[in-house]
Amino acid sequence: PVNNYTPLANNSILHGTFFAEGNYRDTDWYEFVVTDSSDFNLNAISETPFNIYLFDGSGGCANKVLLDSAFVLSCDTLSMQSFIPAGTYWLAVMPSSYSCLPCSDSVDYLLEVSWVVGCNILTSVNVTPANCTSTNGSIDLTVSGGSSPYSYAWSNGSTTQDLTNVPVGSYDVVISAAN
Repeated sequence: PVNNYTPLANNSILHGTFFAEGNYRDTDWYEFVVTDSSDFNLNAISETPFNIYLFDGSGGCANKVLLDSAFVLSCDTLSMQSFIPAGTYWLAVMPSSYSCLPCSDSVDYLLEVSWVVGCNILTSVNVTPANCTSTNGSIDLTVSGGSSPYSYAWSNGSTTQDLTNVPVGSYDVVISAAN
């Protein structure tokens, strides 16, 4: 759907219309981008039976991947939930029939779209052990994922990313991301 989509914002409610006449049905395309793994939620309702499709659009039109789909009866509420990685996604909404919905009398639908960005923090650690007689140990953390800035709460009270000049012992850290 290059240039044929409507951007979707997080936590939005969208009012749309579609029609089906003369063996042609209107299909509305929407695009949204998530920057980290997210819990995607969609609620939808329409006055007529309809289909809705969730595609991974990261590969472009020729390589889109269907992630989820649903057929919904008139006035029934659809609830779709998916865990999705960072990427570009498309929703396609269309009436289920190819006729009986004239262009002059389009049918309404509502979409309620939201996603909760995950906090998928990845860490790696490099430990230099202290010797028994001095405080020359260190713990070097590498953190990625989630949204920076990160905050650190070490079991020894430190709030820095890395520990240096620490004695022999056990150290725990809680890492929090901005999201």
